[in-house]
Amino acid sequence: MDYRFVSAFLMVCVLALVFYVVSAVPAVETVVVDSIVYPVDGLAVTYLYPIRCVDCDLNVAGQCDFCNSYYDIRSMDVLSHDVGVPLSHAVSDVVDKPALFLVSEGKSTLGDARSKVTIANNLCRFAKVQKSCDLFTKELENLGLCVGGYGIGENTLIYHTSSGKCNVCGKTDPIADELAKLDFNDTVKYSVYTVDHNSADGKQLISECLGAFNNINYAPQLLCPNNGADLTGQFTLSEAREFADVCMGFN
Repeated sequence: MDYRFVSAFLMVCVLALVFYVVSAVPAVETVVVDSIVYPVDGLAVTYLYPIRCVDCDLNVAGQCDFCNSYYDIRSMDVLSHDVGVPLSHAVSDVVDKPALFLVSEGKSTLGDARSKVTIANNLCRFAKVQKSCDLFTKELENLGLCVGGYGIGENTLIYHTSSGKCNVCGKTDPIADELAKLDFNDTVKYSVYTVDHNSADGKQLISECLGAFNNINYAPQLLCPNNGADLTGQFTLSEAREFADVCMGFN
């Protein structure tokens, strides 16, 4: 037997098999991430991930609440690129929810970091990072369209309250009602739309539309869809009116 012929024949068979397998596999899209993010002068940003989230058990109710995937190195890299600022990250036992620690020009703050939108909101409001501001502006446009689907007008404030365990809400509910009865001038009234965190409709609106706001899980609060600002916690009628004037573009 001519072993050279057998070897050549086997090689042809192997090559044919390889060609068949390769051609049968669907094409895989290669995603290239541009991880180069230029720092903003004088600004340091650290993403704080709760230590309780590192090994939390998804099968235990509540144990993994507010834990998300941004702790992943690749996700953090993509997030840095999207918001325009390099984000360092650290596991921390001082926060119960993902948080953003920002330091700039001798000032510091701790902001919500449960979504890309809230991260962009904090970076825009605290440090005026342009890419974050652009991202947040686009989200505000989506927010306006979303609440519009619920019949909420362009210059309407959203009053977020809760009929559950919220002692402060009992003090601010009458204030929100009073604000809705006031006139800014002879032709313009304050417009307030109330959302109850414990009602089915309220939960749906909050889930669908209000992710742009930093403190949306807290009540009471006044929310401004025009600029993404919130007035959270107990407030007076004077404070509510001042907030409304800014939101509605009256000053």
